[in-house]
Amino acid sequence: MKNSLGVLTLALFLPLSTFASPPEQFSVRIQLAQVDYAVIHDQLIEKCKISSPESVQELSNAIALWDSNNSLALRKLKVISGELLAKIFKIPQAEAVARSRRISEMMTNGLKEKFDNISSDELKTACSGGYATSSLQSPMLNFSELLNEIVLVKKSD
Repeated sequence: MKNSLGVLTLALFLPLSTFASPPEQFSVRIQLAQVDYAVIHDQLIEKCKISSPESVQELSNAIALWDSNNSLALRKLKVISGELLAKIFKIPQAEAVARSRRISEMMTNGLKEKFDNISSDELKTACSGGYATSSLQSPMLNFSELLNEIVLVKKSD
């Protein structure tokens, strides 16, 4: 889990698509889909209100746009994740959903902890457009596209 959190932090601040091979990207994107971005974004906005209040409206607008493009896909990806857990571990769907929720909580809490420990300079950069331009626009956080890729794979099986 510790390695996943490092990757999550990178994915939120760097366009990972330039660093990871396609199979690694796919795996990381699946992991990133487990994060509760509403929680993370709320935390970032609250931190930015203190650090860079002038940037909050623009950041909020960027997050709202990203959310409108990704929230439905994220919900569907979490359902698919639960289905896969049930299939892989041969467990009832309810147990798989519970496991999937625990994974989401772990990933989200780990990322929240990382956000709590970023430097003031990193926070200012994130608030002042860094997060909106490098993270929200990164292919790594394009979950609508990830969902389309998974649907295509499922259709070909």
